[in-house]
Formats: sequence, structure tokens, C-alpha cells
Amino acid sequence: MQLSDTEKKMIARLRRREEQMRRWRWWLLFVGVFCLGAVCYSFTILLRLFHEPDLTAVFVIACFLPQLYLGCLVGAGMIGYTWARWSGNPQTRLLLRLLDEKIDG
Repeated sequence: MQLSDTEKKMIARLRRREEQMRRWRWWLLFVGVFCLGAVCYSFTILLRLFHEPDLTAVFVIACFLPQLYLGCLVGAGMIGYTWARWSGNPQTRLLLRLLDEKIDG
């Protein structure tokens, strides 16, 4: 099987991306868990403000609650992405394995 230079570069890029995912998966998982932990801690702090329904407490809750929801989405998204791609992208792994077998065989 003869591959052009462009195709070889594409294959090398796919291999690098798979290796990067193996290296970064623990960090992504840690950052996702950290985000969720920070959101939970911040939410417990904001819960104290619900007991004092003055204007300042309402303003603080209104300002920080959307950011907490966004942090929760980011943390859950990172954990979900890491979990789904823990061993790499299955289609990419299959493609690289087929290419290796075709080139070697």
C-alpha cells in the first residue's frame, strides 16, 4: 500500500492525538472532579444566603448562580468526555490498526 505524504501526515497526526489522550486523561478527570467539588463547595456557601433574604443576598445569588451552573456543566463535560474516550477514540484506533496491518502485511 502506497501512501502519499499528506496521508502519512494525517496518520501521524491521528497517532499523536491518541497518545495525547492517553497522557492527558488523568489530568482531565482531575480537573473535572475539581470543578464539581468547587461548585458544590460554592453552592453550600450560597445556601447560607437563602436563610437571610435581604437584597444583598439576592444580588449575590443572582450573580453567582449562573457561574455555578456553568462550572457544573464544564466539570461534568470533562468527566464525560474523559470517560467516553478513556482508551481513545474507537474509530481512530480501528483505523490505525487496519492501516498497520495493511502496511505490514
